[in-house]
Amino acid sequence: MRRIYIYENCKVIVNMPDDDQFQERLLTATEKFMRKVISGRMNTNGNSITRGTINKK
Repeated sequence: MRRIYIYENCKVIVNMPDDDQFQERLLTATEKFMRKVISGRMNTNGNSITRGTINKK
């Protein structure tokens, strides 16, 4: 199943397979994505630019 969510600043497309581990993979991917966003916001120089290399924890 494919779902499309449209927000004012982005478009999210989610392809949902019919297996039992989808929810676990989705939670892991969401956590990794949010860590990157937060890391970009808390950059040492005070800049909120999220381009470039982001340190993994």
